[in-house]
This record gives sequence, C-alpha cells and structure tokens, in this order.
Amino acid sequence: MSKVSQPLPAVPLPIGPLPHQPPSKLSGIQLPQETLAKVISFYKYKFDKVRSVIGPDVVKSHLKLLKAINTLFTSSLIPGGPITKAEIDARSPRVNLVVTKAVYRYNTWIHRYLRNRTNGSFPLASDELPPLDVLAVWVAHMLIPFPFKEDMIRRLPELHQIDQFPFAAMDKLVDVQTGEYQPSPTQRETWAKFVRLPFEPLAMNDTVNITCPRCCNVVKAPWIDSGSPIPADDGEGFGEAGFATTCSSCSLVITHDVLCTGKFLEDYERCCNSETEVFLETLLDRNGATDYEAARDLVRIVESALGPSEHGLGDRLSWSMEKLQDTLLSAADEDTGTQNRLKSLLHAYRGPFICLDEPDPDVPTLVHVLCKLMNFCNACNREGFLSSETLTGGQLDRTIENATISYKNYLCRLLVPEWRRGLRVPSQAADIVWHTHQLLGKQYRDHCEYTHGFLVNHVGTDQARDRPILWTDVLRA
Repeated sequence: MSKVSQPLPAVPLPIGPLPHQPPSKLSGIQLPQETLAKVISFYKYKFDKVRSVIGPDVVKSHLKLLKAINTLFTSSLIPGGPITKAEIDARSPRVNLVVTKAVYRYNTWIHRYLRNRTNGSFPLASDELPPLDVLAVWVAHMLIPFPFKEDMIRRLPELHQIDQFPFAAMDKLVDVQTGEYQPSPTQRETWAKFVRLPFEPLAMNDTVNITCPRCCNVVKAPWIDSGSPIPADDGEGFGEAGFATTCSSCSLVITHDVLCTGKFLEDYERCCNSETEVFLETLLDRNGATDYEAARDLVRIVESALGPSEHGLGDRLSWSMEKLQDTLLSAADEDTGTQNRLKSLLHAYRGPFICLDEPDPDVPTLVHVLCKLMNFCNACNREGFLSSETLTGGQLDRTIENATISYKNYLCRLLVPEWRRGLRVPSQAADIVWHTHQLLGKQYRDHCEYTHGFLVNHVGTDQARDRPILWTDVLRA
C-alpha cells in the first residue's frame, strides 16, 4: 500500500524577516502549500549545487578582478585624472568617452580575434586575454543576463563557446597588492596581430571608421573634435554626446541618433527578408526562454506599420528615432499593449550607439552597465573588500561563506512573488557572490531554470544599501 503524502504545515520560513518588513508583520504569514513546499525544498536542498561552484577561490579571483578594474578607472591612465563617483553618476563627457572607447574595443576584440581564433579549446588561456578595459566590458555584459543570453544566440556565438568568465587565467595576471594588471608579452603580441589596436587600456587611434547608414560610405570621425584629450560638453567627436559628422559621399549629417535609426532600419530589412531574423532584445520571453513566435509577431507588427521594406521608406523617416517612434505608435491605433511593446523595442536601439567597420554594432546597454560596474567597484573598495589585507587575510573565507548564505536566503525569497517588491540585496558581500555566480555563465542560467523556472535578471546596483531596490522592475517574471 502506498503511503498517502501529508500536506506540509504552514510553518514560519527558516530565513529570517524580510528586510522591508518588521518581524511582527511576518509572524502570522500563511503561504499556499505548494509555495511553501517549493521554498523549503529550495532552501534545504537545491542551493547546495550553487555552493559547490561559488567557492572561496572563485570569489577571491572575482575580487582581484574588481580591484584591478577599480585601479584602472581611478588611475592616472585616464586623461584628466581619476574618475570620481560624481562624474559617473552625472555621466560626464569624460566618462562617456572612456566607456564608449572601452565598449568599442570589446566589440573589436570579438570580431577580430574570437571570430578568427584557431585554438578551439576553452576557456581562454592567460595569453589570450584582452586588455583590462575589455575585460571590464565583458564582465558588464555578463551582468545583464537577458541581453547577454540573447547576444550569444543571435549574433555572438563566440561568447557562447567561452560561456563563463576565465577567472583562473585572469587570476595570474593581477597583483593582489597593487591591483595592477600585468599582461604577458604573448598577450600583447596576440592582441596586436589580430585586433590591431593599441594594447594599453582605453588607447585608441585618433579616428574611428563609421559606415554611413544611407550610402554605406566609410567615414572617418575623430573621437574628440577639439584636439584636446578632455572631451567637451558640446563636442562633436564620436566619443562625445554631440557627435556630428557629414558623409562626404551623400552629405548625410551623421549623429548618434542617425546611427540608431539606421541600425533599426537595417535590422528591419533583414527581418522582412528572412523568416528567422528578429529585432534586438525580442528573442527571449519574460522567463528568459527563447520565443521566436513572439519575436516574429513583433516583426509583423512593425512591417504592418512601415510597409514592406522593398517599397522604401522615403528618406528613411528623416533618420530620427523620434519620428520612427511616432510612425510606429500612430499605426498601433491606441492599442496600449502593442504601443508598449514597440516602445520597448525602440528602447533597445537608442544610443549612444557604436557602429563598427565590422557588420555588427555594440549593445546599447553596455555603456550604461559599465558605468554601474565602475560604481560597484568603488563601493567594494570603500567597504574594504579590495584591500590587500582583506584579499590575503584569513577572515575572507568566512566572510564569503556568510555572504553565500545571505545570497541563498535572498534567492529563496524571490520564489514568493508577493515578497519581490521592495526586496533588496542584503549586503555588498552577498551582491559580490551574486555577481560571481552570474559570471559563471551557463551554470548560473541552469541554476535559475532549475530553482526558479526563469532567468533571474540583475543589473548591479550603484548605491549603498540604505534604500530598497524594486527588483520587480528588473526580474521580468
């Protein structure tokens, strides 16, 4: 005779009070039996898989990387001196230039090295690693798991092959005392041979090649139009907010907005001429699973509004994202749901946008997330996690263990939809563990699917934990 399973009692959860509610508010909480069983099962069993991969060694390597990134962006290598938090928060012209160059170099490394790599083994060896600014962008890219997963599927299969960040290879290159990144001669030779840019972080040629979106003529534009190493508020160089240059062939005035519009219309033509192509950031559903049908449905909505691509679009909607949006939304006939989908679609194409002389441009969100990563490094440094005493001391293992437990408790709370609003990461240490987990790539995605049934999205915070973070805005679940 089979045993009849008894329902689990409605007992208090073994995870302590929620950070945004006093304990008294939770004493009488009653959860549905199914939810309670899921939470308790997760707490007792499933997180053991996480603890087996987020060990002290990989977290320490991550901290060394953060120390190196923080050292870079607060060093004299930056024109004008170290970058301050106030500059990052204000997205000053100097910060815009620095992060734009770093993202450009990251994309160039992918196109020129990873796509021509003959060594098929993974992960990357130490001698294959790029400069530190490129590593920083790679980290920022992985910390936005929805766009990163979609990019691996749609346009960057090379990153899918590498998948997780090469902590072991990187660890050998960072001086734990000074935070200096110390590349080998072979690294420099490999970078020079394939990427053909200066190896020193943020170093660039004076000009950048831009493809005119109207006539495909290659236009050379300066990074800074003033000739000074410090960008201006009203500068018209490619690394400045007021970027503007004129195509010598068709006389189109090219701006960041024009490049964004051109990229959208280029993708639109590709989508219309293919049964499989989709727009940026439309491939994944709210749970992080691929949904081609929904993505193709959005293609059909845009085609209905703009007409078949072969019929032309006049002067390409005057090369303006605002006019493009007005055209699409007016065709939605006050359908709020469709209008919201179209607004979300266009948001993925807004700049500043970097058009490389290779076929694929950068992900617009990278510039923003790299700024957040810089602030995260600053916060880690302020709280003492990046000091040589901490990284070499005997207390760090225990700190990491406690932070891992806090991270487990946090993810446990995310299982209950009613508890997500206002939920915040419990500590800087727990956030470091979460970032480390995300940088393990497939292991993080598999864990999210196994425990939550959806990909837990997380963009690193840039504020001290003195206020709640509305994770419902970023969870997409």
